[in-house]
Amino acid sequence: MKKLFGVFWCLIVIFFNGCLSSGSNTAAPQKVEDLPFITLSAPNGNVFSYFETEAVDSPLAPSDASIFNENIVYRFETPYRFDNKDNKIIYYAIVFDFNRTELNNNNVKYGEIIGRARGGDPKYLVFCETIDPYLIINSRSIPVQYGGFYWFEGSFLFSNGGTNWFSFEKEENIENRLKEMAELYQDSPGLTLYSQFRVFFKLNLQEYPKIPNFDESLNISASERALFNRSNLTSFINVINIGNSKFYLCWQRGFDEYLRREYTLNDDIWLYVMCATFNSMTNTGCIFIRDFALETMEERYENRMKQIGGSE
Repeated sequence: MKKLFGVFWCLIVIFFNGCLSSGSNTAAPQKVEDLPFITLSAPNGNVFSYFETEAVDSPLAPSDASIFNENIVYRFETPYRFDNKDNKIIYYAIVFDFNRTELNNNNVKYGEIIGRARGGDPKYLVFCETIDPYLIINSRSIPVQYGGFYWFEGSFLFSNGGTNWFSFEKEENIENRLKEMAELYQDSPGLTLYSQFRVFFKLNLQEYPKIPNFDESLNISASERALFNRSNLTSFINVINIGNSKFYLCWQRGFDEYLRREYTLNDDIWLYVMCATFNSMTNTGCIFIRDFALETMEERYENRMKQIGGSE
């Protein structure tokens, strides 16, 4: 998802409902608090249209929609690839519990003010008619059934929320890709930016991330300033040698703790990368990691389905 404009995006804060859990939830919800909603901040009391997709009439029955007070519903139609097959999902997002202005759903624009907070911040949920792999894998909670739909935690739709695992392209041979990158720009002076280098690939790490030394920090800071307009985002690195070039796997603060607790060296690990750079003057590249996984997407789906007592 693209960043929202300026100050508005910076002020969005996501809070998770305390009902999120890893166990199954089979009881029929009687109130909103039984669903895995997210609370969004409302800057200066304003509620915005958070999504670029279309706003639509609610597919919920009026009796089921009544627990959401005033609301607006968005429809998503998303293609994705899973288990070596091309798929498409239709699902909805509902923003609710706010004072909605008079709106024609067909004319709601991205970033438009659609209402005012009503004593608290607006809430948000994702729902779908089916238990689809796209939502099973992307959601941080198991689905809850209500009103003929399955309801999911949906922070993956925000870039400062959960990871949208399907937004990355699989890279079968990352060493060849990095070698090509280094060779292509070897004679080009300066720093080359890959701001949309959204790929995932499998590695076997021989060492846990380390704190970068002074020279490494200088190289990484130059890339961070060029990509993010700020530095000191990277706290730990792994170094990959590709021919005569070095590439730094750049980890944000906190990832080293998770890796040491969850990952065994030399085992398979899948790294999800959001962008990269290559500096021909220092013959070094930076690969900025968004997230990691210790299982394939297919394994993650199977394990989540076992959690909720479902079947394929």
